[in-house]
Amino acid sequence: MVFGTMALLKTRNHQGKIMDTSTVTNTFQIVKVNRKWIECKLKGYKAKLLSNDVSKDLRGGDWVSIQVVDLSVRNKYGTDLKFEPVAIVEVVATREACQKAYNDKVIENAAKEQLEKAERLMTWAENDVEAKQLWRHSIKNAMSFCCKMPEFAARLEQLKAAIKEVEKANAQQNLAAFNAAETRRKNRKLYLVEQLPELNQSVELCGQTVVFTGYGEVFRLNADSAAVEGSHLLGHEGDPCCYGYYRVV
Repeated sequence: MVFGTMALLKTRNHQGKIMDTSTVTNTFQIVKVNRKWIECKLKGYKAKLLSNDVSKDLRGGDWVSIQVVDLSVRNKYGTDLKFEPVAIVEVVATREACQKAYNDKVIENAAKEQLEKAERLMTWAENDVEAKQLWRHSIKNAMSFCCKMPEFAARLEQLKAAIKEVEKANAQQNLAAFNAAETRRKNRKLYLVEQLPELNQSVELCGQTVVFTGYGEVFRLNADSAAVEGSHLLGHEGDPCCYGYYRVV
């Protein structure tokens, strides 16, 4: 298996004759430096570099372009990549530079994840406020998580303003409902079921002209209700009765 740029290197054999040896230049990622062989990676494949005077200063984590002699052993199971360094061509990246690049990438990914999470929380909170569901936990989570992110400062202010508007509308609605309930409670009179006045008909009641608009639930008259609601109910304790609701004409 041959990678990189081929070249010829003249060496002498054991008889002293000059021989041409093929060399190749490759970029290796140094993994671990051992006494005899240096563990490394070559284009993602595991490989080994012979430890010699050329490679003695290599460190784990470095990326180095090296001119090497291919000593790879091929068999039926594959190829055991081994190389003998001849010359250091270039130190592509040091261990420190690689570590810094890795750290920078980790920080970048973490910041990206934080922004994506903030965007999700803010969107959920905005949707819940728009639906007037102020009890949702998403609103509190978004305000606490996004408060330290300048990118969301404007949207946070808009969210707070929208919450105030919803709270104001809810307060007005609750007040209107309370007033309506109070008016309904005041404009009612207890009758026996058999004596209920007709609906939507003008009748005189306590010197006023009123129109009965509806009836309440039927229940059994007790002594307290009979004493409070009027003398026309006395003696009918236990009989079915209900409130008649009216409006003044």
